[in-house]
Amino acid sequence: MSDKNQSDSMTEAPVKGDASISRRRLDLIKESDVFENGNVVLSCRLVSDRAKAHRIWFELPEKHLSMTTTSMDPFLLAAIFHGMREPTDIHVHGPVSEVLLRNLAEFQSVWNCWSPQKYVPVEIFAEVVDDSCQVRKHEAVAAFSGGVDSTYTVWARTIGGARKREVELKAGLFIHGFDIPLEQNLQFDRAADIAQQTLADAGLELIRMKCNLYEPDWEMTHAAAIAACLTLLKGRFSEGLIAATFPYDKLFFPWGSNPVTDHLLSSHDFSIVHDGASVSREAKEAHLYDWQVGYNNLRVCYEAADRDKNCCRCGKCLMLYCSLMSQGLPLPASFGERMGAEALLSCTRLNEAFSRVFNLMVDKYQARGFGNEPWFRALERCAQFNDKRLMLEKPVKNEFGNWLRVRRLKRLLSEGP
Repeated sequence: MSDKNQSDSMTEAPVKGDASISRRRLDLIKESDVFENGNVVLSCRLVSDRAKAHRIWFELPEKHLSMTTTSMDPFLLAAIFHGMREPTDIHVHGPVSEVLLRNLAEFQSVWNCWSPQKYVPVEIFAEVVDDSCQVRKHEAVAAFSGGVDSTYTVWARTIGGARKREVELKAGLFIHGFDIPLEQNLQFDRAADIAQQTLADAGLELIRMKCNLYEPDWEMTHAAAIAACLTLLKGRFSEGLIAATFPYDKLFFPWGSNPVTDHLLSSHDFSIVHDGASVSREAKEAHLYDWQVGYNNLRVCYEAADRDKNCCRCGKCLMLYCSLMSQGLPLPASFGERMGAEALLSCTRLNEAFSRVFNLMVDKYQARGFGNEPWFRALERCAQFNDKRLMLEKPVKNEFGNWLRVRRLKRLLSEGP
């Protein structure tokens, strides 16, 4: 698109508000596809009136190009949190789904209610609003990381008997740039090969994709980024599955992927589905134990030096360990290192979300009579330690209070759980 066209006003009315109000502006401008070494890169420039231009991109094998869409929906989804954080109105140069525009108005309102100081609703202007009726496809693609939740979604939709649906799961999307950093190419290839084994055993295709959508506020933004990657493939699929993190009876807010806002990332010809929230994590693990390929290939870690492995020390690894101990299940083969109480006692950097989960596990396992088990006593001490640490890390208003807080925090960290 020429420089002149970049500055042209959008022809469509904004989603909400008065178009005459002058506000900060962010233009989303599609770039030409780039073909290299058997791959294709689809990219978009984010041009701001007050900041340096930014580029977002997706890379996938050229053979999958026919699956991709010419719509700007994936790029808008990738940019929505960027716009809300600034805040800056978004002007999209290209077609955008009318349903997605309506959904994103509500999506922004929800996140503004949850985090009003962080996310501000913005107006979205589309050059072309797409409300065309197309022949509905009947194939779904699931975001697949190899963790418990996404592996359960694959099992439930195939081996587990939920295959008879109007929209049938046909593929898993394995994304490089999220839990596996972009610089870890060999680690991603190894992890993708294992993911391919898992999906092939369920009769599904593996689709590899690389993107640069990861950002520091990942706990809040990850669903929009995953939805952007899934939506890019709506040239073939009509439904994208995001596996639920929390079950309905233990929902945690705010959290990026949830049953309140995930469906608001849908467009008129592609649905985003929050999948598996009616099943507890323990039930998922028990079902997967009956599928040994999926179970033994589980990769849940987010802190290992090589991200194709499980570190056996982080919150996610230890959460799985405690859950399996409570059910009398063995560790998957992908956990090459033995875990025990000492690993729990060395876990001193839980964030607030995981600290909450660990406390819920303490209450649950205490009620079930595991109070005398060594792993439970270590879990309880770990949860108590991290609660105190998080409390002491929060600053107070007066200087003496802060001095006392830091002193107590140093003492706590030196003593450990």
